[in-house]
Amino acid sequence: MRLMTNASSQFLSSMARGIPMRGAATVGIGMISQNGALLGPVLQEAYDLERLPPKNLRSKEECGKQPKNWCRLVVSDELYGWLEDFTSSADLFEREAARECLKFIIQDESREWVIDYAGSSVPVTRQLVTLAYKTATTNIELASKSANPDSKLHAEAWQHVAQYLGSKLHVSGSAMGW
Repeated sequence: MRLMTNASSQFLSSMARGIPMRGAATVGIGMISQNGALLGPVLQEAYDLERLPPKNLRSKEECGKQPKNWCRLVVSDELYGWLEDFTSSADLFEREAARECLKFIIQDESREWVIDYAGSSVPVTRQLVTLAYKTATTNIELASKSANPDSKLHAEAWQHVAQYLGSKLHVSGSAMGW
């Protein structure tokens, strides 16, 4: 649970500083090398999850048109299922820990499991969420004025962030200027 809290806080703080992040969490087979590196199929799965666009946009035609830097923390179906299985564990600690972790996870508009990094389970201030929202909207405005062709994708990625954070702040789409 501390990992979920720390990841969420770091993610939101990074957004507030204008540094978009993405990441993924999964479970699987892996090992830690002598120098501390994680190796194995679990690392590849996490890498693939964090790089792919949402499931509903994974067609060959759509992938090339969508932002490549989706600002989100994806949770694999396997990890979500594993946590759900633990909610019925006979062990009280496992059961409660799984329930607490699940409070941090929501399904986004594409039906992917993601960390709700500004949700009610995360101990962050409204001020930090507001700052991250303002940073996102500023980045959208700057990118829309740029002549760089990649700026449109950059603006779209930040737009997802602004929509998510706006929903947490109860800001309507029309107030966002969309």
